[in-house]
Amino acid sequence: MAMLSKESLLARTLPQQDVDLADGTVRVRALSRTEAVHVATFGNDVNAAEVFIITCALIEPQLTEDEVRGWRDVAPTGEIDAVANTVLELSGLTPAAAEAALHRFPLGP
Repeated sequence: MAMLSKESLLARTLPQQDVDLADGTVRVRALSRTEAVHVATFGNDVNAAEVFIITCALIEPQLTEDEVRGWRDVAPTGEIDAVANTVLELSGLTPAAAEAALHRFPLGP
């Protein structure tokens, strides 16, 4: 396997995926490492975390935090879940990924 250059590392792009909704399609991307770590700062505030995740990851169309809040107010739960879950899967932040990390890095004294 080839050794990556500094330029190659810094020029990477995040994985993207289209999400089909009832009346059209949106495009999302994975969260960057910086964004994923920031999600932890929301603690138990699921609403704020979800707004942050969708605002960061929704690339077509792009929405502001206020617009994401407005969309959440009028969208069916399944629509938001489909988008948020796709972002989490692309980012490696699913429960299965968390379990695998616990096996790799077990908690202990």
